[in-house]
Amino acid sequence: YSVAAFMIFSGLGLAALTATHRAPVLSNPDYAAPYFFIHYIPTWLSGIVFTALIAASMATVNGFSNIASAAITRDFMQGVLGLRFTNKQGLLWGRLWTFLLLAIALLVTYWRSSLIGIAGTEAWGLLAAVFLPAVAIGLNWRRGTGWGVVGSGLIAIVGGTVVTVTNWNPGGFFGIAVIIAASLIAYGVISLLTPVETLDPAMEAIVGMSSSSRVTTVAAGDPVSTP
Repeated sequence: YSVAAFMIFSGLGLAALTATHRAPVLSNPDYAAPYFFIHYIPTWLSGIVFTALIAASMATVNGFSNIASAAITRDFMQGVLGLRFTNKQGLLWGRLWTFLLLAIALLVTYWRSSLIGIAGTEAWGLLAAVFLPAVAIGLNWRRGTGWGVVGSGLIAIVGGTVVTVTNWNPGGFFGIAVIIAASLIAYGVISLLTPVETLDPAMEAIVGMSSSSRVTTVAAGDPVSTP
């Protein structure tokens, strides 16, 4: 990860070189990182960075493809559609979905130009749109409800997918920024419109909503202060 982190600065480095007319303007921004490392970084260091990047990419693709195929097979086909599989059949379906998802990813990558920067920004933006209301606000706002999480999550997933597919970027900003704002607003509005939910005391202690100390009663009836 430390070596692959050099990739983060390659785009900024090439942008600075281009702005000062020391590097050409590339026809495709996806070529920024390899161009920078091939022409402006020592060969031995470029080889290490590319090796680390390939290893990290393989691990990420492997993990995401397995998670996606398992979600389709178990959560959707079995959980939603109610289909029943043996362990062997479930494994076969998982492998089939893994192959199909990788094939779709390859086709999208091949036919979609300038994909890396847009997909990366939209993916992290979508992640923020889904988890920001639930984590940043939900763990600190007692009035937040489960319906608020579900509603904001649906808006984030559907809206984020739409702006990614349509490449909607109003005013030169990534459209996912609008979706993040909409998700935050939806979380607050839906939470206020739905009934108050009472958390289990143990959960309140975990998320830090309880006081610094609680008083419990032992069998003998003596109060005992516990953290």
